[in-house]
Amino acid sequence: MTVIGGLTPDQQALLSQLLAKADAGGGDLKESLQGVEEPSRQISDALVQPDVENRHAPFPLTDIQMAYWLGRSRTFDLGSVASHGYQEYECPRLDLPRFEAAWQAVIARHDMLRAVVDSNGQMRILPETPLFRIPAEDMSDSPPALREARLDAIRETMAHRVPSPGHWPLLELRVSRLSAERDRIHLSCDAIVADVYSMFLAFDEVGRLYDDPTLSLDGLAFSFRDYVLAIKAQESLPAFVAAERYWLARIDGLSPPPDLPLALTAPSGPSRFVRRTLHLPAPRWLALKRRANALGLTPSLVLLCAYAETLRMWSRNPAFTINLTLFNRLPLHPDIERIMGDFTSTLLLDLGADDAPAESFERRVRRTQDRFWADYEHASFTGVRVLQHLSQKRRAAVSMPIVFTSALGVGDVGRKLDQAGRLLGRPTYGITQTPQVQIDHQVFELDGGLGVNWDVVEGLFAPGVIEAMFAAYRGLLEGLASGEGEGGRDPWSDPRPVQLPMAQRAVRDTLNATAADLGPEGLLHAAVLAQARTTPDRIALIDPERSLSYRTLAAEAEALAGELDARLGPPAGSDELVAVALSKGWRQVVAVLAVLISGRAYMPLDPDLPDARQRTILAEGQPVAVLARGTLAAHASTETACPVLVVEPRPGAALAAHPPAPRSRPRDLAYVIFTSGSTGVPKGVMIEHRAALNTVRDVNARFGIGAEDGVFGLSSLSFDLSVYDLFGPLSCGGRLVLPAPGEARDPEAWAARLTREAVTVWNTVPALWQMLVEHAPRLPSPPRLVLLSGDWIPLDLIPRSRTLFPSSRLVSLGGATEAAIWSVAHPVEEEPGPDWRSVPYGRPLANQRLHVLGPDLSPRPDWVVGDLFIAGDGLARGYWRDPVRTQASFPVHPRSGERLYRTGDLARVRPDGTLEFLGREDQQVKVAGHRIELGEIEAALNRCDGVAGSVAAALGHPPGPRRLAAWIVAADASAPPAVETLRRSLADTLPAYMLPRTIALIDAIPLSQNGKIDRAKLPDIRDTDTETVREVPEGEVETVVAAAVADELGLTAVGATDAFFEIGATSLSIVAIHRVIETKLGRKIPLLALFEHPSARALAQHVEGARGESRLGLADDRAARRKARLGDRRPSRRPTQETAS
Repeated sequence: MTVIGGLTPDQQALLSQLLAKADAGGGDLKESLQGVEEPSRQISDALVQPDVENRHAPFPLTDIQMAYWLGRSRTFDLGSVASHGYQEYECPRLDLPRFEAAWQAVIARHDMLRAVVDSNGQMRILPETPLFRIPAEDMSDSPPALREARLDAIRETMAHRVPSPGHWPLLELRVSRLSAERDRIHLSCDAIVADVYSMFLAFDEVGRLYDDPTLSLDGLAFSFRDYVLAIKAQESLPAFVAAERYWLARIDGLSPPPDLPLALTAPSGPSRFVRRTLHLPAPRWLALKRRANALGLTPSLVLLCAYAETLRMWSRNPAFTINLTLFNRLPLHPDIERIMGDFTSTLLLDLGADDAPAESFERRVRRTQDRFWADYEHASFTGVRVLQHLSQKRRAAVSMPIVFTSALGVGDVGRKLDQAGRLLGRPTYGITQTPQVQIDHQVFELDGGLGVNWDVVEGLFAPGVIEAMFAAYRGLLEGLASGEGEGGRDPWSDPRPVQLPMAQRAVRDTLNATAADLGPEGLLHAAVLAQARTTPDRIALIDPERSLSYRTLAAEAEALAGELDARLGPPAGSDELVAVALSKGWRQVVAVLAVLISGRAYMPLDPDLPDARQRTILAEGQPVAVLARGTLAAHASTETACPVLVVEPRPGAALAAHPPAPRSRPRDLAYVIFTSGSTGVPKGVMIEHRAALNTVRDVNARFGIGAEDGVFGLSSLSFDLSVYDLFGPLSCGGRLVLPAPGEARDPEAWAARLTREAVTVWNTVPALWQMLVEHAPRLPSPPRLVLLSGDWIPLDLIPRSRTLFPSSRLVSLGGATEAAIWSVAHPVEEEPGPDWRSVPYGRPLANQRLHVLGPDLSPRPDWVVGDLFIAGDGLARGYWRDPVRTQASFPVHPRSGERLYRTGDLARVRPDGTLEFLGREDQQVKVAGHRIELGEIEAALNRCDGVAGSVAAALGHPPGPRRLAAWIVAADASAPPAVETLRRSLADTLPAYMLPRTIALIDAIPLSQNGKIDRAKLPDIRDTDTETVREVPEGEVETVVAAAVADELGLTAVGATDAFFEIGATSLSIVAIHRVIETKLGRKIPLLALFEHPSARALAQHVEGARGESRLGLADDRAARRKARLGDRRPSRRPTQETAS
């Protein structure tokens, strides 16, 4: 990894330009910019004297070296990897003994090429080492295929090696003889001993010694050890103290890293990196640099901002922090430029959310440049330290895994390779790998042009994401060089220089090409009245109390509509509401039709609602009348001053030859349904006739609903599924079958009614269908069509349904009350594949469109989570008498002009255009810094033996600590699964941070009136049969370790199996804990042991000599079970010559 660092030539040029302007116009700018060099100036005021006598004594690691050392541990995410570079070069045939002798001389000259790190995290220079050997393999006579296979095998071995830092050498070279004239050099070096500048230095010296074996290089009077000790000594100076204050003051507001789409299944084993490269030819790179310099911008920061724009397009969070690699080889001694070592450090650059959407790219670069220089003044307090403090504060390991590395200050890498390593030839392959890094972006000058590498963890990201990002980045660089981006716009002045990839845009356009002619605009009830004249004697409605033909249904509805007119007169306008306060039954259906016939809109008022809720809805809706019966009518009369009409049979009602003249128009309101509102006051969703009719017509046509079908109407009138129950079958000559009073939650009664009335269509939330499947599995003639919507469909419900009812066709539908019942459908032909955690949301219905958009309403790329918006003919007019809320929820897209509905749900688009529904934002929680989808925990629990259902939640409220809890329903209440068994099962499928710390057994999952899971009614976790994870420490070592951890982290108690880094430990606190443990136990324990065995029990077993299967000794705790699945993946080591004690 390389640099924004020191002051590179382009930064110096910018400073000179700005200072010249300041000289002309005043001195304020000069004074403010002089501080840019402050970190290096204060430290280098006095040259450091070498400590030759203690040259081989242990010395501390730098912050970045410590991070590299610890990163090898599998304890950390994206660990089990060394910070390491691998490069291949092709060159003319080497004199191998001379080449080896040159390297031996350089190793003898440079201390850091003889360095090792001991188990306590101290570096030591070995005074002597065995001769460094360079194995050579002659492949010149091998067949080409065999030679390539052998070269691939060498690359595979060397490119991803994880050398033990305690074993010398940390540098490896091999030579492959390709022909009589050509050799290939394979070079692998651990970054803990040398950065890229240092390797250029080694190449230069090896080249000179190879050319002239008699050459004697000048001695070195300064060492990397001297440098590190000098830097550590500066931490008491005012500059360092000021830098520490600067960063600690900002730490609470520091943005997280970019939240990029990850693969659904994380790669197993150690991280492996793959490289993507691009080259901007010299003329284009020169044009980009000239444009940047003309604007007073540094090319490095232009490239950084281009990277940020690309990340922002694919990041779920628009505000994020990037980890910058700095080179700070401070001038502490005349020999500083001639010694090898790792002089890198890091700086965290917070690229906050764009609070000025119209701001141009140029302006954003300028703002970022200002931020960089302000942060750089305080760079002596490194990014590694900031992360340590942040982890300690949040009680969770925090990383910033998106890295930007600029080597533009190095000069032309191509020329440097020519000068410093002539014998190496040209590089033909390279890869770097770094622990806790997801993407390492590297830029450098090569042959006058710009070279770019992205080293990315293989398999970490969702399919196609990195390819699309890299292509977008390439396109942006090309546009910045030419001044012409997408659509002919100049990307420098474009506020959105990165757009959705064209291929993805084409898929979205196809997805939303839903225009369909479903017939002329009409009224929701018109087809029912027409059907009554066409097939008057066909049964329309079956109720346990009475069955109604179409003739009787229409006649009684028209008669009731006349009574409404008699009491109220003709409608005063198109938006009069009539409340329907009736229980489910035939009266409810007659009342709804009567209201629509009268030219008014119906407003459901569920009699089972609490009185206070009914009063609120009546007060908000201000209906002109209420339709009720019996005691409900009497109760309604006391709650409202408007007329209350009683709905009873009207045996004298006769059907007129023609339907009454329509009093409504397609764009008038058909119904207003009041749903829960975030303010505590219900909101009334206004749906017009044309919107609801569009959905009803589409579903009937899509699934072939006709006169032979019967729909079972279980849903409450207050739930918009009832709109289809009523108008779907009745508009095409079908039957509506209603349950008897008291049967709303009786699956055995449902089964009897389904069989008796030959019901063919089921339309409910998934939980009600699941009740039928579980409690009434024997149906002689199950429904041919099962429509499930309104909540998550449990994945295990699909195979169970298929087994019991193979002839039933399952369809998942989705949408919102604000978009006329449904907007999307997905036929569930089979259980979703392993890359799906839920049933696909599907594709839009006719004349409806769905968009997944970011905060600025720009489309999200494939796999990126965004807000789900609905557009098209199904949209509600808005919220009843609430223009402010309507405007907020129904925005007009600023670029397309399309009217949208903001659902409040999250979704993402798969590459084939299928939508994946992710639930509401509150279904995704953050615990210990990890974003967690509660549905994933529930799905894992539901797959466990003995579990019939589950609900997960995060307890506690930020900024306080949060913990995961789960409630389960046992498949067999007399023999519920053991909690420890559940934990073991979960540990096999979920990462440790997603494991519930508490699991509670409940009798049933509470459901709302509409059949959805009602989380508010879950019992308090303290009132249930629960079992928590914490285990009491046993024995001296466990007790001492647990107490030391609790004291350092400020916790009341620590369990024997609590993983240190999951409860807030950081590398800083581990060092303090280590000292306490050694003091209390009176014995030496390697510091590394606390990282490799990070729980009281695991450490005790290690200290007392116990060994489990896992190298980290975690076999007996939760974290261990997750890690143990990976096995012991340490690379086999060849015999070593030197080992650190």
